[in-house]
Amino acid sequence: MKQSARFALCLLLADLPISTAFATPLVLEPSSDWTLQVQEDNCQLLRKFGQGQDELTVQFDTRSPAESPSLMLIGEPVSFRGEKTSLKLSMLPGGGSYSWVDNSVTRGSTLDGKPTLLVSYVPFVDKPDSTKPKYADFHARRRLVLMPARIAAIDSMLVEPALKPPLLLKLGSMAEPYASLRRCGMNVVRSWGIEPTDTAQMPETYPSPRRGADSWIAALPLPRATSQRSDRAEARVRLMVDEQGRPYDCKINVTMVKAGFVDETCQYLMHNAKFDPALNAAQKPVKGWWTTVIRFQMRNGTTASP
Repeated sequence: MKQSARFALCLLLADLPISTAFATPLVLEPSSDWTLQVQEDNCQLLRKFGQGQDELTVQFDTRSPAESPSLMLIGEPVSFRGEKTSLKLSMLPGGGSYSWVDNSVTRGSTLDGKPTLLVSYVPFVDKPDSTKPKYADFHARRRLVLMPARIAAIDSMLVEPALKPPLLLKLGSMAEPYASLRRCGMNVVRSWGIEPTDTAQMPETYPSPRRGADSWIAALPLPRATSQRSDRAEARVRLMVDEQGRPYDCKINVTMVKAGFVDETCQYLMHNAKFDPALNAAQKPVKGWWTTVIRFQMRNGTTASP
């Protein structure tokens, strides 16, 4: 009888909204200033929150001023058990919210063993109802013109994982931190030979793989680990694509694989990847870029997946 009662309680909790099942969030105050790190291919905005076991690093990451950043959370408050992780992310007050289910949230760990949680879209604002992406893929939700006035009002982020207490991060005013991240993104795009303030050059829609990318990604050369303990690798790929849809430059950031993998993979992608070109605001083909993260699993054989 007690087992049946516990089972019924679990079912009830599973059906409740996260905020009902865990009414009191863990509130994390800042423990450092915002830090902007400029990379060749992206910009990172970082800040630490909390202390001790509750310490959490927030890292916003962007490649373009026209994209909403991705988000990585680093620390024990985002450690999870089990294979699946559902998550709701809300920007407060007045920002957007978005929910991820099952395996659409990427979990991992840093080199020193700290848990990490990666989501590829931060809902600083909700998608306007009138916005109709030119093609249907997940990343189209990121390519919206953001609203600086609404972003300036945001000072908190609510992270609601499934079956764990929510986290309320007291970000402080996001006006200047977000503006600095956006300026950095503009300079990164300029370094690729595209002027982001020129509507004739700046893509409104980005290159889209013809017939999907799965076939040529699945045939990529497989990396060899630098250590027998390495069972996975993650390659962050950027291809520059010309007005005819042909790649003309390749950049890959990857760790824990042997030398030669980057050159071999870039040669393969430059030869095999085919795209419909980026379009500017006038719907004319322009140079653009395509990015993806390719994860290589090296357990019981080696496989690649986007």
